[in-house]
Parts: sequence; C-alpha cells; structure tokens
Amino acid sequence: MYKYVLTGCLALLLCACNHSGSSVDSASVAMSSSVAAAGSSAYVEDHPDEITPPRSAAELSVDMLDRVLSSPARNKSDKALDAVRHPRRTLVFFGLRPDMNVIEVTPTDGWYAAILAPLLKDNGTYTAALVSPMSNKHAAQTMQALRAMFRAHPDLYARARLASFDPRTPNLGTPGSADMVLSFRSVHAWVTRGTAKAMFRAIYDVLAPGGVFGVVDNRAADDSDAGDLVGTPYVRQDDVVQLAEQAGFELDAASSINANPGESGIGDKAADDADRMTLRFVKPAKPSHAASS
Repeated sequence: MYKYVLTGCLALLLCACNHSGSSVDSASVAMSSSVAAAGSSAYVEDHPDEITPPRSAAELSVDMLDRVLSSPARNKSDKALDAVRHPRRTLVFFGLRPDMNVIEVTPTDGWYAAILAPLLKDNGTYTAALVSPMSNKHAAQTMQALRAMFRAHPDLYARARLASFDPRTPNLGTPGSADMVLSFRSVHAWVTRGTAKAMFRAIYDVLAPGGVFGVVDNRAADDSDAGDLVGTPYVRQDDVVQLAEQAGFELDAASSINANPGESGIGDKAADDADRMTLRFVKPAKPSHAASS
C-alpha cells in the first residue's frame, strides 16, 4: 500500500514542480489530492507505527535517488567510489529532481550516467553530451562505451540520449530546453584546450532561465600560477567562477562536499580524493549584461 501512495504523491508533486510550465487540469489535481490523502490517511490509521510517506517533492526526490544509489544494478566498483565522490550530497546540493531535463557534458566513464539516467528515466530526460567522435580516437571510444552501456541495460537506459558537439563551436541543444547541466571534472580540460569560454556560453544558451549549471572539478591552490596549470587536471576556483560570470551565470552557492584541502596540487593526475570544488551556478531570469553582449 505504501508503494502506491508514494507513487501517487510523487506524480502529483513532480507535476506541480515541473519546469516546463505546462498547464494542469485543476479538477484532476483536486481529485488526485483527495484520493492520495484518503489513501494515506487510511494507511496511517492501519499502520500507526510505520513512517508516513514523504510530504514534499524534495523528500520524494531524495528517496528516489537513494533507491538508485543502493540499486543492485550499480556495480560494486561504482558504489565503492560513493564515499569519495559523494553523489547523494552533491546532486541534492545541485537541486536535482527526477522530472528534470538534464544534460551531462563530456561524461567519461559513465559513472554519473549510471545514477542520472535511471533516476530520470520515468519523469525526466538524461542526455550525455559528448565531443564529436570525429574529433579524436578517445571521443569515439567514449561514445562507443556509453552506447554499449545503454544497450546492455535497456530497462535502465532505454530513454537515455547520446548527443555530440563540435568543441570549437559547441551546440548542446535547443536554446532554453534544459533544466540542469552538469559537469564532473571536465572544466580543467576545456581550459587546457582553449574551449572553456565557448563551452560555458553553450551551456548558458541551452539552459532555461532559472536553470542550474552544476560543476565539480579538481581545485588548484588559489596562489597557483594559471600557466602552470595548463595541461594538468586542476583549475583555480576563481577562474571557474570568472568563466561562468562572463557567460552570464550567477554563482548561487559553493559547497565543501567534495573538498579535501590537503590534496590540492598541480600533478599530472588527480586521484579520487583530490580537493574538489562544488559550485552551483544559475542562469538568471533576465539576461545579464555579460550574457547579452
């Protein structure tokens, strides 16, 4: 019984919170509310010692995320990295909901795809945006690996999308079509390749007003020389903020979720316990001067 009440509440709450702005028939909502409330009350009366269903879309979203993270469909090696990558806290910080249109830009090993795609498969959309496989051998291998991953588990990835873009003139989709864009450990590579400004602008363009751009990347020490960082897996946080603001974004919040200050550096490789910044940018409802220039 609990499962059906939870499902009914989720559908109603996610519908109310949908970014698309689609209209909802008030009579249907009222009827759904009364049915859900009646079912919930009856269940609580029959099972007073059990936890009642969550009462908000945020709680329901976290509940669904927890189910995905603990799912046996995730392999053990991926789960082992939860302790250092903190996916639950990171995605909650970004404000992810299962009804969103989400783009992950330049995913590599599909680690976050294995969380995001199953979470979004019923009420939202997940798109992995990759550098065109025509660009280089590595890009082609990444595309093939993700395609194979999606085909191997159609129950989880049947609705997941793969898209490609030219890194010199990136286009991530219809302007204003995404609710959230996520980048995990990619910005430093864009800086090295000289495509960072174009990527940030493309992300800004594809997001709807109020949309979120979430960034996790390896943080170099504030006093590092920018020239010394080129070609390394590190980037200064101030430089990332500057790139975002130049594109028109506003820094909404910064978190220490993935921080590990003792491991900041500029080596050739960044381990999973590297010091990482976690930044949430927002596309303002009204274009900023930087965005319109």
